[in-house]
Amino acid sequence: MRILSDNDFHALQTALQRMDELTLTRALGDWEITANVFPAGNAWPVAMVVQIRYRRGYKEWVQTFESVEQARRAIR
Repeated sequence: MRILSDNDFHALQTALQRMDELTLTRALGDWEITANVFPAGNAWPVAMVVQIRYRRGYKEWVQTFESVEQARRAIR
């Protein structure tokens, strides 16, 4: 399943490099994916993280990554 486009990943990468917060939400059928760039907590070795949230009906999965490339590899 590929809901996030190359342009979406580019926007996430740009936000991460600029240290800007960003939220993108995309939907396809009953799937919804939200990608966020936001400040990391103390447990992370980086200043900003990328979080991918999958929703389908009442189920939700969340993964957090240190880079956009890690997120891209994980969801493809």
